Amino acid sequence: MRIYQDLSEVSHNKNSVVTLGTFDGVHLGHRKIIAEVVKKAALLGGRSFLITFYPHPRKIISRENKIKLLSTPSEKVKMIESLGIENMLIIKFTKEFSQLDPDKFLEKYIVGGIGAKEVVIGYDHHFGKGRGGDINFLKKKGEDSGFEVTAIPACDIDGVAISSSKIRSAILEDDIKLANKYLGRF
Repeated sequence: MRIYQDLSEVSHNKNSVVTLGTFDGVHLGHRKIIAEVVKKAALLGGRSFLITFYPHPRKIISRENKIKLLSTPSEKVKMIESLGIENMLIIKFTKEFSQLDPDKFLEKYIVGGIGAKEVVIGYDHHFGKGRGGDINFLKKKGEDSGFEVTAIPACDIDGVAISSSKIRSAILEDDIKLANKYLGRF
């Protein structure tokens, strides 16, 4: 897997299948998204690309700044690499970056930077200033910019949508068995 720390290092390729998010813990829901990116890139003969952030956005924009992460940055990279992603851009998340509106983020990083044939995201994903970018925003921009959008439905276990927050809660409640179930590993 090629890891990029700056967008200027990335070559533009309109035949990319892109996803974005924090991917903390790389749980079963994340794995569904990543598997779809890898599969679609292979079908298109394109490249798979994952955009993530460091530090975790909540460490920068939250007043409390006390989020407990499920994985270290190096663990996250290893897990994502093991799932077949070919390229990863790790964006340094700063206060200034948090003010980038969804339009500008999309234009700079996905349309104008990496290039995209398709964007794959989780059903509840939001991005950009004020979390203003969502699936509907992406679909509209995709129509205008020439890329497809796929939203991956929630990954449910026993009627509960898996999330990093729910895994953190299970760990804090000493329910390691449930956390492992949601993670899909020990």
